[in-house]
Amino acid sequence: MKKFTLTQFKVPHRSSMKVFTALAFLIITAKASAQVVPAAPPAPKTPISAQCIPESVTPCPAGSFSASFKSGVYQSGTATNSTSQGAVWRYANVANIAGQQINATVKVDTIFNALLSTFDNDAAKDQNNNAVPDWFSPSIAPTGASGSGSTTHSGYVQFTFTFFKANIGDGYTDSAKLLGINYTHYDIDGTTGSGYSLRETGLVQDVPQLINVAANASTDLVPYDYYTGAKHWKGFAASTVTWDGTTSCSQVVASFKYNMVNNPVASISVRMGYYYTRTSGSGYGSTARLYASKFGCFAFPQESSLPVKLISFTGSYQNKASLLNWESVDEISFDRYEIERSSNGYDFTRIGTQQALGTNNDKRQYQYTDDLSAASGNIFYYRLRMVDIDGKSRYSNVIMIRRDQKAINGVSIAPNPISNGMATVRMSASATTTVELRVIDMAGKVVLHQQNKVYEGNNSISLNNLGKLMPGIYTLQLIDGDSVTNSKFSLIK
Repeated sequence: MKKFTLTQFKVPHRSSMKVFTALAFLIITAKASAQVVPAAPPAPKTPISAQCIPESVTPCPAGSFSASFKSGVYQSGTATNSTSQGAVWRYANVANIAGQQINATVKVDTIFNALLSTFDNDAAKDQNNNAVPDWFSPSIAPTGASGSGSTTHSGYVQFTFTFFKANIGDGYTDSAKLLGINYTHYDIDGTTGSGYSLRETGLVQDVPQLINVAANASTDLVPYDYYTGAKHWKGFAASTVTWDGTTSCSQVVASFKYNMVNNPVASISVRMGYYYTRTSGSGYGSTARLYASKFGCFAFPQESSLPVKLISFTGSYQNKASLLNWESVDEISFDRYEIERSSNGYDFTRIGTQQALGTNNDKRQYQYTDDLSAASGNIFYYRLRMVDIDGKSRYSNVIMIRRDQKAINGVSIAPNPISNGMATVRMSASATTTVELRVIDMAGKVVLHQQNKVYEGNNSISLNNLGKLMPGIYTLQLIDGDSVTNSKFSLIK
């Protein structure tokens, strides 16, 4: 990896670095005082080979998402500083999905024990000296490791990428929920100096949609994860060897894949950081290091993942309990399944463990019952954490189970079209409740609104004030708690 010194980005010369670093550290620490210092990563691996292992030439699967981050425009930030904590940059037309143009923003959520020298270097080059403007390539320097003697120190910059529909408002107001996002962190390497070493780290926030975190089977990286509060961060830490350019050699690349079937995401959060160790002296690696990432598939020659394959994972609500079923194959060197539950689809808690039954490639079936008789709420999310015997793990897809049956069914409006300004909404309710009725025009504006109490059985509700509306096509929206039913109708004179 080519690294850039701070002097190349118009900051003080190395002779005044201690003063500059102290000031930067005080400012950054004041803003990030509430941050929890990340746990130390596992010990570095001995690099396997200095010979680059190139990416496999394999196309992205259908439905996957990739994007181009170049020519970003600074939008807002703290004290108009484009590289400060809180800074927001806009990127136009990062992708086009089925004719829908996608824009994006990148926000600097947190700067912890670090200095963001350059937000995104479009002039970055890969190991073959080819320009890679589509990559998101910030330059980040470590700070706060002054003093003498042995010490360890870590820091990071946290970014959040958010996607928007370009044709709504100013193009950055209506979020675009996407399936099949692939995020690749390139060039996770390190360096050594006089009495110190530095290892880069690359992680993403663990969310239900994150289905795979992978590296090449022959990798210089070690799996790395930690918690800050309730948030779980997963990824890799580097060795202490520097690679040329913003390399895409498989030894120093991490791949993060998000759901391609359901439960889309509008944003993801990542951390680009470092772990510094000093064994002697008082110096430290204070040069800005160029990081690199891309939204797009990366095909490893031999992806390192768990041998177990989850064939299916399903659930149902029966007798005041969730009944979970899953089937797997290839439980070789595999230890256990950890069953996790969430009430919101994001914050999961382990509720049980199932030891693996197999030691070969035979199919195995499992069942787990989660008693919900004392639990509150009506919607529950479940996932499996699949753990290998060496501690490596990955997650299943997330499934949702509803405890209650749909309260409102068979919604209809009559007559349709409506010619005299009078209409009746008919529905069947499983219990007495209050529903909300909205009439929405073609521009998406709510033009009529009313609430009505309905009773168990069949109900008829008069839709009021239709005579005030202009002729046209409308949507009737019936809202019952978190359930929404839509029905189109036309109004004529």
